[in-house]
Amino acid sequence: GICKDALALLKAQESIEPTKPDEDNMVYCGACGTPVGYEVLEPPGMDYIRYNYCQNCGKKVRWE
Repeated sequence: GICKDALALLKAQESIEPTKPDEDNMVYCGACGTPVGYEVLEPPGMDYIRYNYCQNCGKKVRWE
């Protein structure tokens, strides 16, 4: 019983892979679909924002 509970907790902490970029170059959390990567226009040019954790479900995002 305790081993199964421990394994379930460890599995819940695993990182998730983000989705493939869509036509707007947005990338979404593979668990809940919240945006975790997108382009922004900054003064020096285009920059890409990538979150290490999903802001909605809290899962760690595995970028590489």
